[in-house]
Amino acid sequence: MDKDTNVKYKNELKKLNLKTTDDLKYLLIPLLKDAYKIILRKKKNIPDGSNLKSHIGGQPYFEKNEMWPKAKNGKELDFVFQIFNNDSHILPKKIKLIQFFYDFEKSTYSSKYDGQLIKIYEELDIKNIAAIKRKSKKNNVLNYCEIEYKNIKSLPVPYEIAKYDKKIEMLSCMLNKEDPWNDYLVKYELTDGETCLYSQIGGYADWISYNEMPKGYKFIMQIKSEKAANLEWRIGGTMYFFYNSKSKKAKFVLQHI
Repeated sequence: MDKDTNVKYKNELKKLNLKTTDDLKYLLIPLLKDAYKIILRKKKNIPDGSNLKSHIGGQPYFEKNEMWPKAKNGKELDFVFQIFNNDSHILPKKIKLIQFFYDFEKSTYSSKYDGQLIKIYEELDIKNIAAIKRKSKKNNVLNYCEIEYKNIKSLPVPYEIAKYDKKIEMLSCMLNKEDPWNDYLVKYELTDGETCLYSQIGGYADWISYNEMPKGYKFIMQIKSEKAANLEWRIGGTMYFFYNSKSKKAKFVLQHI
């Protein structure tokens, strides 16, 4: 931070009587959003009825007259995960179930390219559930892991904080001139000590690089590379998912180290 900016910040913060980490916490609290951390429970065997559970790997939910998703070239896609919407987590009300199918060999970066499918059920007809298997004899890429949730609080990534409240950026810079965002980590006193990027539903996207939110869409969840599930998005990558309530369409963006 240059000298002129330093003086400017000092003067503005003095007028607002903002000077401590407690003040910083006070400014951060209104930005907190509810979110749910995804916790994976790896299972040795896939239990009966798993297609009615939220999970990574294993067998997806299908209804009669459906087919296993394929790429345009006819190649069957790998099933990655499915998440049922219920009272325990935050998905748009119009989504009863969201599934993701992917071609790991092609390693698609976004919804613009073939080799992926975000499948959304707005209604579920459990009476017409069907056990549809892929025709390919290819082994499952992922380990079967059931999904559990932990209620957490979410805040924007540090470099985006000024979009929400410029005072937070100024105060953070003033509190620690050598490492402006170090004091921003005071936020973790509000978020149960979670200091790493993790898979979550709701809250703010925890971008690895820069904000790639599609225009007209809202962030709904992120799924990071998960060792337990043998899930690796390139190198240490995370998949971000977005939803447009008007078009009822979903998109994703893949970022990695």
